[in-house]
Amino acid sequence: MEQIIAEPKCLKQLFADKTKPKNRSEAEIAGYKDVLKTIHQSAREISLSTNVIKQFHRDMMRYTDRPGGDWKSVNNKIIEQTKESYYETLEESSHSWHSQNHNKEG
Repeated sequence: MEQIIAEPKCLKQLFADKTKPKNRSEAEIAGYKDVLKTIHQSAREISLSTNVIKQFHRDMMRYTDRPGGDWKSVNNKIIEQTKESYYETLEESSHSWHSQNHNKEG
């Protein structure tokens, strides 16, 4: 979870199912909570596979307005602008690596 912000009181309410997510941070927290609940309740029955990872991602994103359940379809970079106005790549995803290694069903 990146750039997620929530007040402790809100977290308690989300985890107790006493409120619905009101923003992106809360939506992602609620989705993670649901997936963790599934894992804790069914860990012995879950066989880790590509489809299970995609299902967990779909379930984590269910309260957001962004789709989940599939690998990224484009490369993306996390960059930082320096004082001199240069851009430095901090992290770069590799769509081609995912395509070659993770698009097999299983």
